[in-house]
Amino acid sequence: IAIHPISGPVDGSTHVIISGVNLDSLNSNDVPNSVPFCRFGTLEVAANVTHLSGSSSAILECLTPRALSAESVEVGLSLRHPRGGRRVPIALGLSFKYYDNIIVVSSSPNEAPSTGGTIVNIVGSGFIDSPLLTARFSLADHEIEQLNNSNTESYVDVPMTYISSTQA
Repeated sequence: IAIHPISGPVDGSTHVIISGVNLDSLNSNDVPNSVPFCRFGTLEVAANVTHLSGSSSAILECLTPRALSAESVEVGLSLRHPRGGRRVPIALGLSFKYYDNIIVVSSSPNEAPSTGGTIVNIVGSGFIDSPLLTARFSLADHEIEQLNNSNTESYVDVPMTYISSTQA
């Protein structure tokens, strides 16, 4: 069983995918026809379930609930009777780390050629030193119009290098 991503902001709404869950073995006789919910600590949120054909495994997708503070919480599953009542919590051995919200104070330069190669400085707080750190840039309106014919998203994700305030 795996979870992706393993972290997100305390504001919640991070799209989480839990894969490798065998719902057939979890669907006990105690709660027949149960409905699965993702559990983050003590908070439960609705889960969308995709059953993998030819397998008893499923993928659960859910949005993280808002957290009170930056902390790691246990991620589990709850099976509920469709009409309420009986609830069965199930530990999955997974965790999710909530981090403080990222606040961007400024970025420069404001424009750059579409060919790339421009170093952009982003100043703010809540950044995490991680090889997964990326910045998402919107494209200008005229570039979006050119790309719309190719069904391409109107933004681009770019890897970042974390530099702490003591290194700047």
